[in-house]
Amino acid sequence: MPIVALNDTEIHYQIHGHGETVVLVHGLGANLAFWHFGLATHLVQNYQVISYDLRGHGRSGMPETGYTLANMMRDLEQLVGVLGLNRFHLVAHSFGANIALK
Repeated sequence: MPIVALNDTEIHYQIHGHGETVVLVHGLGANLAFWHFGLATHLVQNYQVISYDLRGHGRSGMPETGYTLANMMRDLEQLVGVLGLNRFHLVAHSFGANIALK
């Protein structure tokens, strides 16, 4: 259960598989498990899959403030930086797509 301190909170993430990297961003009200019983089980056969819990979701921290799109985008940006990712595929759902597009 890796956790990294980013942008004023702790972010929980998981890494599975090998190959080119795919980062999965779930929507509001979900957590990284959203991906693990469907898409991620197929992707891990050919890709390294990184999923994480948005702030205030799953096992990530719940700061009192900071639930803006800009803060969540910074969480993603800092996470891929800490993990040393230069190139990766980005797959997002619902509000996670807003984060990815920002």
